[in-house]
Amino acid sequence: MRVIEGISVAFAAIYANKLRSLLTILGIIIGIASVLAMIAIGDGARTIVLEEARKKGGINQFTMYCINIKKVGDVWITNRSNEYFKYEDVLAIEAECPSVTLTVPQIAVYGGVPAQVAGGAETRTSYNGVNASFAKAMDWDI
Repeated sequence: MRVIEGISVAFAAIYANKLRSLLTILGIIIGIASVLAMIAIGDGARTIVLEEARKKGGINQFTMYCINIKKVGDVWITNRSNEYFKYEDVLAIEAECPSVTLTVPQIAVYGGVPAQVAGGAETRTSYNGVNASFAKAMDWDI
């Protein structure tokens, strides 16, 4: 008898507070719709990326790096982030991600080495510091 009485009281409360009940139902519907929309957007983005990878014959290499400047709106500003990959992060990626076969950490230095070019002019060149896996990743037989 208590269950039937509880259901009866619930319907009486809903009927007595029509606007509150309507707003509650509307909130639940909007919340569920927004969660479903976010899931659909994520799945759609993943599908687009995978389709592009298939068109190009599969992804076998990608690069992640931090840039010194970034564009915000129409203005270029300095990136002041202190978040960089460390060598321990590279080792963790190799250890924890079974689909990753090889990682190549690089330290890029631009304008660091003077070099003489044809005609006797001097210019500055750049170089990358890499580890031993670089030659294997680039498929170079040294």
